[in-house]
Amino acid sequence: KENAPYGRKPCCSHRAAYQRPPVPGIFNIENALAAITVALILGFDMEDIKRSIEDFRGIRGRFEFIDEVDGVRVYMDAAHNPESMEKLFEGMEFQGRLIVSLDNPDTLTVRDKERIGRVLAERADTIIVSAKNETTGVTDMEAADEVARGAGEERTIKTESVYDSIRRALEIAEPGDTILHIGPGVVNAYENVRSDIEEALKSMEDCVVVLGGLGNVGSLMARNLRARGHRVVVSDLREDTPLVDVLREEGIHLDLGGHDPEILRRARTVAITPALENNRKILDLIGGLDADVIGVEDVLNMCPVDKPVVGVTGTNGKTTTTGMLKSIMRVAGMRVPEHHLNIQGNTELVPALQARLPGDVAVVEIGTFGRRGEIRSSAMLSGVSVGVITNISRDHLSAGRRFSDYIECKGEMVEVAEDLVLNADDPIVASLADGLPRERVVFYGIQSSESGGVVPEGRECPKCGKPLRYTRRTMGHLGDYQCICGYLRPQPDVMAIEASPGGFKLVIGQEMREVRLATPGIFNVYNALAAAATAWTMGLEIDDIVRGLESFKGVLGRFQELSQSPRIILDYAHNPAGVRAVMQELRGKGRLIVVNTVASESGIDGDREIAAILKDADAVIPASYAARRASDILGERAVHIESSRMRAGGGTLGASREQVAEAVRKALELAGPDDTVLIIGEGGYRYAEESIR
Repeated sequence: KENAPYGRKPCCSHRAAYQRPPVPGIFNIENALAAITVALILGFDMEDIKRSIEDFRGIRGRFEFIDEVDGVRVYMDAAHNPESMEKLFEGMEFQGRLIVSLDNPDTLTVRDKERIGRVLAERADTIIVSAKNETTGVTDMEAADEVARGAGEERTIKTESVYDSIRRALEIAEPGDTILHIGPGVVNAYENVRSDIEEALKSMEDCVVVLGGLGNVGSLMARNLRARGHRVVVSDLREDTPLVDVLREEGIHLDLGGHDPEILRRARTVAITPALENNRKILDLIGGLDADVIGVEDVLNMCPVDKPVVGVTGTNGKTTTTGMLKSIMRVAGMRVPEHHLNIQGNTELVPALQARLPGDVAVVEIGTFGRRGEIRSSAMLSGVSVGVITNISRDHLSAGRRFSDYIECKGEMVEVAEDLVLNADDPIVASLADGLPRERVVFYGIQSSESGGVVPEGRECPKCGKPLRYTRRTMGHLGDYQCICGYLRPQPDVMAIEASPGGFKLVIGQEMREVRLATPGIFNVYNALAAAATAWTMGLEIDDIVRGLESFKGVLGRFQELSQSPRIILDYAHNPAGVRAVMQELRGKGRLIVVNTVASESGIDGDREIAAILKDADAVIPASYAARRASDILGERAVHIESSRMRAGGGTLGASREQVAEAVRKALELAGPDDTVLIIGEGGYRYAEESIR
């Protein structure tokens, strides 16, 4: 207009590209347009107007912009009842997820909290509600429960304070997400609420970066630090592993495919895994950082064990016994931490770190390479209070090691654990109780069984060295034994009667219950007894024990049935005792074809012993070079593949992916619909399923 105030005409030619303003919402776009129009009328420069609009952080308590952390914008608003919340969300769109933090909706009056939950559920991806009434200062978790009922428990997180809510929101948020805090506290306790939000934001500025955090030890270091309230970033050259979902779910941020210099610069602490402690590139990377550098020993000291810990050791059965015991504990309502690692046999630092994860009780598997002091050290680091020894055989002996040293190594558990659970049917394991107070020891064993076709294994008396005489054998060297020197099997405290591959009658004291196993086998009866005896030692009821055993569905790679026609069984058995136990359970009307991927820890002697056990099979396909080398004793039963002529998988892996694939193809060519294909060894455990698919 010609008579525009202050001598300036509004002009339609002004153009400016506006970035996303800190204060979002359709209503705020309208507010911004009104302010821009007035500013133009008043004669302000367009660039100054643009800068001011983009810097505007909002009116106190009215979708007020607080800050941005790692690409996540944080706001607060005074909406505190269903009507004001519905009004707040009108016309509002968000690029990423919306995470709403809500302080207790009650003030001095009570509000309809379920309705508030329903309103928020229509717009928010996640609702985090704190129990603290910011007006009265009273913590009322029931109020948070009511909101959760309205919003849905699956999308609601409950905390005790606004500080905790914002921390939790920042942990689960990703770049592009929005965090909005609302509630009556923004009106009635503005300074307190804002201070809580700012403190939570400040706490997230510093972080602990775990270099190599996708590895076995690194992931457990990261999870323990996170559980103690630290903001944790895992930085790893790898771009993906199955652990990614576990880490994200626990609120751990990920820097994958490299090491972001900006993340390292902001780190308060850098944790280095043992595998990287002497890595020159890593040392150069962190050399100029203003951050504390810690290792796994520091993490162990920062995260003390705060719960009962069961340590399971032995030659065979550790993994299944551990799984069964965890199942019992969970049925009884206890939280049991998992390491979520795809490993067989937990040695060195894994059990110690697993024992420190949050939970009510920890159950850890403690393996050994037969080195003196190894189990003692691992059990002590893990804080083991109850020790379980399943069985002891020569099978894990590497060349040049004495069986007596191996027994001594396994027996180190006796020196650490306060209470012991021992297999009465194993003469060597039972002898470890000699000289101990009887109240420290619980024995378990099979009192009567229906098992047949036992492949016997001799054993010398642990007292005088003469051969033991068995009146009954259940499996290998396990059974009812005695010696002319007077040494004999102790009476079990926890026993199985009428044991068969599919189940048994469990007897504890004066109580008896029927147990049906979803994972068949006499070896699994022993594993179930070990778990039951341990649970009983820890005070659990027999009915919970039975429910836990019957709900256990097995461990991957442990007598795992992959197909029914032909029947394909995958088992990790990689030593003579393990192979002997599996062969004892295989009964069928068709032929038995075995794919042997094993490379025995005991060298050629162990490989030959396994080959001898497999002589009852109709056909044996040596997949590994080690198995092929020992197959001459099989005669015409041996069916060779071309790739097994070459050495492949290192250590106990035995066979490579290519060798396993060729052996499985050959087995399926030979097998009819009624036949059974048994795949044994670590190589088979790793690669057979993909070959069958």
